[in-house]
Amino acid sequence: MYIILAILAFGILIAGHELGHFLVAKACGVKVNEFALGMGPKILKKQGKETLYTLRAFPIGGFCAMEGEDEDSDDPRAFGSKKVWQKILILIAGAAMNFLIGFLLVLCIAPHANFAEPVISGFMDGCPYESADGLLAGDRIVSVDGHRTYFTGDFSEYIGRGGETHKIVLIRDGKLLPPFVAISGLGESAAWNLVACREGGREFVSVEELSAACPKVSQTHLEQLRNMGALGEMPDSSQMSLF
Repeated sequence: MYIILAILAFGILIAGHELGHFLVAKACGVKVNEFALGMGPKILKKQGKETLYTLRAFPIGGFCAMEGEDEDSDDPRAFGSKKVWQKILILIAGAAMNFLIGFLLVLCIAPHANFAEPVISGFMDGCPYESADGLLAGDRIVSVDGHRTYFTGDFSEYIGRGGETHKIVLIRDGKLLPPFVAISGLGESAAWNLVACREGGREFVSVEELSAACPKVSQTHLEQLRNMGALGEMPDSSQMSLF
């Protein structure tokens, strides 16, 4: 599916490029023999006043066939007979059209995209993840699992990829904090941010042992762990904080 979409996107890009050549060539008085979308055998064709417009079988390109572009021509409207500045305009028009299409796409997408920085603005009342060792308002999320997070959408995407743990790096008050790990692979119903800890730790073989060693873990989270029947690697009590 992605391959098909990529081919179509490439075809649209080329079509826009060739359209730029076509429009400027017409504006400069150059005779265009054929304007084609796609390559290969013709599917549809229509003869204009002087230009043949064709739609071809394979959406992998296109072309704008100008008189005298690839060979000498005595036609006064041939590409080769035009002034240098006109030739330059025609040649750069394709790239200019690509930039214009890109700009228009940005204008269409930008109002619906979230370009906000991944900075924590606050917490809900009673949130157990707010602490000096966990998260504080104003913390800027720098990366998730080694991937830089420039926007809020980046953070959501990397977390949404799943996995048992996520390595989170923060900047707080202009200082880069040591990375910590958000443990998520504790069962299908576990929230990804169930427990977070500074790097390093040891194995806890039971919920009771974890409860005794790490009193910061709430009873709700312990009950989730007990129901899931799995713990994995947890940190020692001096390093643990809720995320």
